[in-house]
Formats: sequence, structure tokens, C-alpha cells
Amino acid sequence: MQEKEELKQYLIDHLDEAIEKHYLQVYYQPVIRTLTGRLCGAEALIRWIDPVKGFLAPGDFIPLFEEMNLSYKVDRYVIQEVTQGLRGRIDKGEKLVPVSINLSRADFQMMDPLTELNKAMRKNGLRWSLVRVEITESALSKDVAGGHSQLPPGRL
Repeated sequence: MQEKEELKQYLIDHLDEAIEKHYLQVYYQPVIRTLTGRLCGAEALIRWIDPVKGFLAPGDFIPLFEEMNLSYKVDRYVIQEVTQGLRGRIDKGEKLVPVSINLSRADFQMMDPLTELNKAMRKNGLRWSLVRVEITESALSKDVAGGHSQLPPGRL
């Protein structure tokens, strides 16, 4: 139990350093169209390769950062890395596929993620068709009385 609490505190204390020193790394999970078997996109996934703790799975830090309203820092970093990576592929003449970026509830509370994405897209001269936005399940609100997840009113 104490070890788990120490890891939580370590993650919180070292998040900014992990971003600054690129201990957080974006991995791309291919999206394959089942009918053709062809690559049709990718999903940007974050991994933390820490010099002290080693490989940290997303389940070790994403839920914690969402709970602490810190996930926006990770998601802002992913936006920057993905858009810069796409720009690099364009500059090298490499094949492009759309990349999905996940946003969480905390993003909308702590920043304007669409403004962040828009700035990054303009800065890197990218077409909107290259980026897809996905809202993570944690973005669903909790029904306090019943404990059920639900979409905000008026949303499908």
C-alpha cells in the first residue's frame, strides 16, 4: 500500500520533468480497415519511460492524473508531439494516415483543448483531415445519486 502511494507521489512530482525531458513518449497503434486489411489510421498512445521507475503503463498514471486534474498536461504534450510528428512526415515525403488523439474530462476543465489543437495544427501547417479527436470514457460525467456514467445533458 505504501509503495503504491509512493509511486503516486513520484508520478505527480515528476510529471513536468517527464514532459520536459521526453520521458513521455507517443506510440502509434495502427488502425486497420477489416474489409481491406489496409492501414487507415493510427491512435496516439502515451507511454512513460522513466529513468528511475522504468516502463510505466498508462494505467499507472492516466487515472491518477485524471483524478488530480493533471491529464491536460499529458494531452497537451500529445497534441504537440503528434502534430510535430505529422509535420516531420510531410517534410520527409512519407505516407500519412490520420492520427486519433484522446482528450479527457480534465482537459475541458483545465484548458481549451480545441484551441490548443488548433494552434498546433496552424503552427505545423496541417490539414484537419490528418487529426481525429476522441473523447475518453472518463470524460463521461458521473451520476452522483446512482453512480452511473452518463453523457452530459443534451449530448448523444
